[in-house]
Amino acid sequence: ALPTAMAAQLPSGCLKLNTLVKAVQSDGVRLADDTFIPAQAVVVATDGLAACRLLNLPFQVGQRSVTCLYY
Repeated sequence: ALPTAMAAQLPSGCLKLNTLVKAVQSDGVRLADDTFIPAQAVVVATDGLAACRLLNLPFQVGQRSVTCLYY
């Protein structure tokens, strides 16, 4: 629901899905094929380890996972 609501507010054609990302930088995204896509903001929606790799941050081993249940 939330991703759909966020995507609905964006201009047509600005989302790139199912694309391997090498790194998230302060001014955009570097794809696996070294293509650079400039961006003012990037949503990193992945697990903690992958997010740390993309953002070039150290991984904290003691992290806790969270599960949200909606009824």
